[in-house]
Amino acid sequence: MILASVLKSHQPVTDGARMNLIWRFYMDQERQWRWQRLSVGQAVVAESPGSYKEYEGCVANAEVQGYVFQPPQTTRVQPRATSRKR
Repeated sequence: MILASVLKSHQPVTDGARMNLIWRFYMDQERQWRWQRLSVGQAVVAESPGSYKEYEGCVANAEVQGYVFQPPQTTRVQPRATSRKR
């Protein structure tokens, strides 16, 4: 069983624009943690140089490579104002 989590982060691009990148953290067949950085088109643009026994070590290495944790963006749905007809 391979466990994976996919996280999105923003990585600055040299021209000053920001590009949306996807970071994938997963366990390989030896049950070691690895990461991959994917383009928006799902192509692998970078990956961890090795595997990590602990998830925290894998994330620490990804942070050196530019990973920034972005918590999920949640939006509350506001109830519609109801108008009463008289």
